[in-house]
Amino acid sequence: MSRKLVVVSLMFGVGVLLFFWPRHPSKHSSSAHDSSVHDSLSSVPEAGSAALPNQQSARGQQRSSLSAGKGGIQGLVRRQADKHGVGGVELTCLDATRQPPEERVRVKSIASGRFALDLAAGRYQLKVNAKGYDWLDARRPTPGHAHRMLQVMPEARTKALVIKVRRKSVLRGRVLNAAGEGLANVRVGLAGVRRGGVWLKRLPEPEAVKTAANGSFALRVPSGMLRLAMLPLAMAAGKRWTLSPTLLIPAEREVSGLQLTPRADASLSGRVVGPGGARLRDASVLLHNILGQREIRCDGGGRFKLGKLNPGELLLSPRAKGMAPKSISRVHLRSGREARVVLKVQPTQRQRGRVVGVDGKGVGGARVQVRLLTPAGIMRPLIAPTPLHSAADGRFSLQLDARPRSIMAEGPGPLRGYLKGIVPQAGELKVALRPLGEIAGRIRSTGGKPIGFVRLTVEEGGRREQLWLITGKGGRFRLPGLMPGSVRVDVEAESYAGSRAVVALRSGVTTALDFHLQAAGSIIGQIRNTAGSALADAQVLVEGHAAEANTDVDGRFELQGLAPGVHVLQVSSQGHRALRVEKIQVNAGAKKTLSVITLRSISSCSGRPRCEGLPQKRD
Repeated sequence: MSRKLVVVSLMFGVGVLLFFWPRHPSKHSSSAHDSSVHDSLSSVPEAGSAALPNQQSARGQQRSSLSAGKGGIQGLVRRQADKHGVGGVELTCLDATRQPPEERVRVKSIASGRFALDLAAGRYQLKVNAKGYDWLDARRPTPGHAHRMLQVMPEARTKALVIKVRRKSVLRGRVLNAAGEGLANVRVGLAGVRRGGVWLKRLPEPEAVKTAANGSFALRVPSGMLRLAMLPLAMAAGKRWTLSPTLLIPAEREVSGLQLTPRADASLSGRVVGPGGARLRDASVLLHNILGQREIRCDGGGRFKLGKLNPGELLLSPRAKGMAPKSISRVHLRSGREARVVLKVQPTQRQRGRVVGVDGKGVGGARVQVRLLTPAGIMRPLIAPTPLHSAADGRFSLQLDARPRSIMAEGPGPLRGYLKGIVPQAGELKVALRPLGEIAGRIRSTGGKPIGFVRLTVEEGGRREQLWLITGKGGRFRLPGLMPGSVRVDVEAESYAGSRAVVALRSGVTTALDFHLQAAGSIIGQIRNTAGSALADAQVLVEGHAAEANTDVDGRFELQGLAPGVHVLQVSSQGHRALRVEKIQVNAGAKKTLSVITLRSISSCSGRPRCEGLPQKRD
């Protein structure tokens, strides 16, 4: 009996031991477990930030869609100079179909620069936060607003999403007063950077630094042409940001020895006149520079005078009751001097219109947008556009001048109407809402290989939109919500030549469009003036092609994604005569090096401020 009891006790002990003994999984199951842990950690928010409930549910849906084969986007964050990967870069994807956009995924690149995004099909805002780096492909390179629209197709899988960044330069210098003494407690920040011939506004506050006791400071800034803003903290309540002169900063370098002295203020005076030089009452002028805009009132004779202005470029738009500006003027203010201008306005006429639907009945609540037309036919918004909605019966009224306008109406649902080149006319304008069309097809190489990641530029209905596209299985893509009529689509991909197609869309019809991209070539060169100095921020375009580039501080440029064949370049720079460079042979997969391109300067007006039309802003 005792022997049986001992045997039973031993068996019970062995059973308990086996039950609690740790199990050793196979090598295959361990790797699967590690990969699942990595996938789950890739979407965990950064320490110190809590995920919202809707974000957690959305991420759960994305993980389930990935296991079902509907996601899986991999990419690389790399430096443009040496193509080395950059780790620690934060990428955030927000659902662009919601207002305001809601966060869906937030990940960070690993040490090698690689990252993975688990996204279902949809439209997203992709934001990149690379501390110490400048995102070169950002649409709006303003702190907190740099983004790109990302369209993800169903069953999208790619490893070719590339984020190009460039290390910011370090700018060291001192802020001095008129006597050459250092100024302490002065905030110094980046006010604006010039890209493509246009000043892009930056906000000085987030990245501003404070000068030391001797006035010294160190600031990280992007390369190129830029301006700094300075604000004395001791008098912050009654002092404003002052701008520095334009600076040329080389790429990924440290610039020291810079000396900044707050320049003497400029002043501006002038008058607003109507047809025949008539002075106007109750007129005003809207002033706009890279730091913001404000409106000033004129006296009874249409005169105005304003002091304490930052030297540099200033945009002026006159306003008066029943009048519209004849042009938007650009004035260059000089330190310690007064600029005098005469701003002209022209009478407007009341134009009535009506938004109608497919059945010919009025559509209420439709959003009506009025924009100016550039010479290229692309709509440009006014400096301060006023939103307008149609009444319950679809009717609306506008004040139009003699300049051609474009009117677009967006109704409830996928309906849109568009009128181009509108000037005041008798009778009632009719904007007919029509169902939108779409484009669908495949993007592949000439050898039939699907291309997973492309950059698209779509021009339709007087609008231009740029987006990044992650194609689906077999390179399939679909572009819904396009205006019926002529639509131009430009496609660019890494290591492939760009392609352009123009199609005629019909209302409510899907138009098939396939792209076959071939291996690309590139052109590199340098631009100088007649004195032999490098020209920074010069613009280089390829005729009949979407490729364009701007020179760096050394005057160098590179045009990528060019199809094999003969190309013609258009070279331009502010204050210089434009030049065409013809018969440039480009071979597939090869770089064509050009000899130095020399631009001649043009004489500018002297003795008075230069006023000219508002330059076109390239998107």
